[in-house]
Amino acid sequence: MDISYSHHGLVDISYSHHPLTGLVDISYSHHPLTGLVDISYSHHPLTGLVEISYSHHPLTGLVDISYSHHPLTGLVDISYSHHPLTGLVDISYSHHPLTGLVDISYSHHPLTGLVDISYSHHPLTGLVDISYSHHPLTGLVDISYSHHPLTGLVDISYSHHPLTGLVDISYSHHPLTGLVDISYSHHPLTGLVDISYSHHPLTGLVDISYSHHPLTGLVDISYSHHPLTGLVDISYSHHPLTGLVDISYSHHPLTGLVDISYSHHPLTGLVDISYSHHPLTGLVAISYSHHPLTGLVDISYSHHPLTGLVDISYSHHPLTGLVDISYSHHLLTGLVDISYSHHPLTGLVDISYSHHPLTGLVDISYSHHPLTGLVDISYSHHPLTGLALFHGLFLNITELKIFGQL
Repeated sequence: MDISYSHHGLVDISYSHHPLTGLVDISYSHHPLTGLVDISYSHHPLTGLVEISYSHHPLTGLVDISYSHHPLTGLVDISYSHHPLTGLVDISYSHHPLTGLVDISYSHHPLTGLVDISYSHHPLTGLVDISYSHHPLTGLVDISYSHHPLTGLVDISYSHHPLTGLVDISYSHHPLTGLVDISYSHHPLTGLVDISYSHHPLTGLVDISYSHHPLTGLVDISYSHHPLTGLVDISYSHHPLTGLVDISYSHHPLTGLVDISYSHHPLTGLVDISYSHHPLTGLVAISYSHHPLTGLVDISYSHHPLTGLVDISYSHHPLTGLVDISYSHHLLTGLVDISYSHHPLTGLVDISYSHHPLTGLVDISYSHHPLTGLVDISYSHHPLTGLALFHGLFLNITELKIFGQL
């Protein structure tokens, strides 16, 4: 049976009954411009479910109320809301007897002495979650606590921002793994301090970091140790506006790898230095860079004992009397590559030489472009084929000569 009535100084009434299921739905609404009233009721005999809701908005002393009960599960949900322009109150409660779960929440915003409170308990797991928040324009306080008895996990966090003497604290402990994570932050406009510590007993891993930015005598420090591999990573940074210093060190005992780097930029007498050694391969890589605005110097050296490879490079650009030199030697193949370049704005000279003993191949090239009396010369010889090529190109303002020989 369905019954409905409507009247437009507005009244809405409805009634519904389903004999096969026993379901009953009742609703009532009243809006005489607008002393709004909303009422509803629902009952499901097959499940025993009962749902009740009430709403009242007489411009606007708003009230919202709801209630729900599920007998098959024993679940009870209750909620209440009150907003009389706006002394807001939000309350909710939930209970699940099959699991024993209880959720409780409360909120209060009287323009705006905001308070947020929540509590949750799961008896089957023993989990407890607690949170509290307070923002009275804005002496913000955030607190949370979580405990998982099945794992023993504990998470704790605290935050404080009274415009803004910010403090952030967190702590986490996982007894099954022994993991401990600790962090602390402090930003009182802004004497920033960041500290973190992490320990993983199953691996023995320790991570430590520290940061300090008091407007801004920045200091960054980090340390990491992995006992299972013996790996150690260390880094340090210093930027006091800005006498930048970057230092890093890494050691991998299982491979014997060592990586070292250093950087210095005091506005900007830049110096970059790096060193790397891989004992398993014998590889050694060294690099140096210097840019004092800008008498640039780039130097690199690399040696691979397993192949006998040696790579050497040098670069010089003092605005810009550019010089590029490189040398490469592959002991296993006997390959030698040599190159030279010179561009002093621009009396360009390019020279290259390559020799492949396994094939006997020789490649020689020369180039000269002094704006632009172009000269290109190349020579190539392949003893296995007997092929020999020689090519030359000479160009100036009055004369062009091209010749070749095979």
